[in-house]
Amino acid sequence: MQGHALRCSGYFAGAMAMHTIVIADEQPLLRAAVQALLDAQGHLVVAALDNGAEALQQALALEPELLILDLALPRLGGLEVIRRLHQRQSPTRTLVLTAQSTEHIAGLCLQAGASGFVSKLEAVEELGDAVRTLLRGRAWFPVRSLGSVAAPQGLQAEDEQLRNLSPRERTVLQYLVNGRSNKDIADELSLSDRTVSTYKARLLQKLNAGSLAELLEIAWRGGLLERLPATAGALPDESRDQYFHALFEAMPMPVCLRDAEGYLLTCNRRFLEVLDTTLEQAVGKRVIDSERVPPQEALQFHQQYLQAAAAQQPYSLELVLHDRGRKIALHHWGAPYRDAQGVLVGMLCSFVDMTEHEQALISLTHANEQNLAVRRARLMFLHRVGEEFRHMLEMIASRLHEVAATFEDSAALQQARQDTRQILDRIGVLLDLADLESGTLLLRPWATDLVRLTRDALQAVTADGVLSAEWQAPQAPSPAWVDRERYQQIVGLLLRHCGQWVAAPLQVTASSALLGHAEMLWELRIGPQPPDAPLNAPSDSLEPALVLCERLAQLMGGQLRWHWPPQGGNLLTLRLRLPQATS
Repeated sequence: MQGHALRCSGYFAGAMAMHTIVIADEQPLLRAAVQALLDAQGHLVVAALDNGAEALQQALALEPELLILDLALPRLGGLEVIRRLHQRQSPTRTLVLTAQSTEHIAGLCLQAGASGFVSKLEAVEELGDAVRTLLRGRAWFPVRSLGSVAAPQGLQAEDEQLRNLSPRERTVLQYLVNGRSNKDIADELSLSDRTVSTYKARLLQKLNAGSLAELLEIAWRGGLLERLPATAGALPDESRDQYFHALFEAMPMPVCLRDAEGYLLTCNRRFLEVLDTTLEQAVGKRVIDSERVPPQEALQFHQQYLQAAAAQQPYSLELVLHDRGRKIALHHWGAPYRDAQGVLVGMLCSFVDMTEHEQALISLTHANEQNLAVRRARLMFLHRVGEEFRHMLEMIASRLHEVAATFEDSAALQQARQDTRQILDRIGVLLDLADLESGTLLLRPWATDLVRLTRDALQAVTADGVLSAEWQAPQAPSPAWVDRERYQQIVGLLLRHCGQWVAAPLQVTASSALLGHAEMLWELRIGPQPPDAPLNAPSDSLEPALVLCERLAQLMGGQLRWHWPPQGGNLLTLRLRLPQATS
């Protein structure tokens, strides 16, 4: 076996620091599920909160590396939390985890300053990938969530998106957001209903909106709604209400008009239906006067509304109503509504009920937790049985060792000892797989020279003379953060299995490359020496040890590739993407 002498100036002492993360979500089951995932990845959750106000406070006080938050948070909406952290130049990166997964919402998160966006409807693996990516200093906005927003020209501001509409698209948009039906628009513009539907679909795509309600929100901010007559502010209430209803009664979403102090002036029929109230009961009331909204959250909403009205700027936030013991999650927004002279008449407001999405998510989370509980119970049982078998076999191995000392020439005893050791090794692999499945197997990275660590692993495997291997490695040290014990376990298992297929010595070749962002790629290739040596075809059965190697490689941010028949003289390639360490 050939090796290279290595001289290292010393290692950075101590283990890698854990990443600090804060979770903010109103649902306790979801908070627990996310925390379990982060714990399994070796991160430290320093706070798990159920409202936006505390999330903002803790993010500013603790300065965690990452804040994972929902948008529908009580007391202070998720978007507002992101904006305020961004305004205060907080070093904390923000990952939005929400059921509101339209392109429009993803675009708003990106504009507010979020570092990443993940839908709650995606597989849990995507959340893990997003967390790892953000902690490496990169953004996570999958193309499917941003859609056309992720095009090469980058994210455009809403006013620029509106300016890029064709004259006909802009005209159709103005008709749509002012309550005109497809048939009315078709008659007005001498188009077919199908052509109007095509324009509508194109507008939803270009403006990254998921519904007509979101188109309305964008149009409010862009000033595309019809203005009230110059005298609208002075019109009698009855005339003003008639004009409002002429514009918004046909709208499929709830719409209301509030004055600068938050008092409701008028609303359409859909608003009354959704809130199960009458016009007489609704007019003259503010959100802060409602018994359905918790006092602290109502005060927070009222303050933000007054600020937006005073600045004559649009706003959006999440609001939770309590109705007959049931929580209703609303995505609420508003925009200034002016007369033809530009005088503020009030704030035009609307909302979308997100409760069904949240309840569906809670049901899925609950079912998932039940399945996980059953799975954990089975794994614990298998783990306990495995430990008992291992203990019994260790006792047998100890007695065989005592007997073998008396009968040194007994080949049967030596074979029994070898068989017992192999069974113990296989049980150890199965127990490790059970720990991986239950999430209790955690990596403990240390700053390590991979060249030296790999050489030590080769020496340990070939020490008994059963297996031989030739070793080629980089001349310079390759320091990285890696779990030493688990890395050596992978190398040992792979060499033993390759040794079953190759009668000749094995050739082990290592290489390293810098990737940027303080990461390195470590590649290990194993094949026969010489490359054309005869091989025994591997068994078609699934070997637990190989499954364990593949899972451990994935846990280390890498992959394991098998080549049968061999490619380039290699049976397998192990690639690990690891954080660099100080030499």
